[in-house]
Amino acid sequence: MADQVQVGDVVQLLSGGPSMTVEDIIQGPRAKCVWFAEDKLQTGVFAFALLKKVS
Repeated sequence: MADQVQVGDVVQLLSGGPSMTVEDIIQGPRAKCVWFAEDKLQTGVFAFALLKKVS
């Protein structure tokens, strides 16, 4: 997945959860993601292996 994830992509954890937007690519390889939960902006860093692209 590392070659496919880019800043601006919409992704989701393989286990489910909210749709998130990739804000930055970090060494690891990991993606810094942002999403809204209860009208609050949330952020998190996830390994590429835990993410899937959504359309």
